[in-house]
Amino acid sequence: MKNVTKCFAITLITLIPTLSFATLRPFTNRDCAALAMPKTVLLVHASWCSHCKAFLPVYQQVSDKEKYRDWIFYQMVNDKFENVCGTAIRGVPVTFKNNMKNNFMGNRTQSALEEFLDSNA
Repeated sequence: MKNVTKCFAITLITLIPTLSFATLRPFTNRDCAALAMPKTVLLVHASWCSHCKAFLPVYQQVSDKEKYRDWIFYQMVNDKFENVCGTAIRGVPVTFKNNMKNNFMGNRTQSALEEFLDSNA
């Protein structure tokens, strides 16, 4: 019995760091009303975009932080630059927060994303 308990404890300790608070939810145009809600953010990206591929793990890591556990993080693959909720998409990656599009240019680090999220949250 001691071995079972010890094995369970080791397994639990190993798994705890991999548990995340948020998961990236898939976004469709049926979810447009959610973008007006506080603490909701959407990342629009393309599968072929190198900047998007580099930024997606940063977005995921920030969504996993405890301070954003009550946020909703959406993601949407938009390879053809189709309109999102009536808004034209001309480049990616693009974020939406407070129902507004933001071309997240320049430094796409965790700290820059957190600063963006925390402003007017």
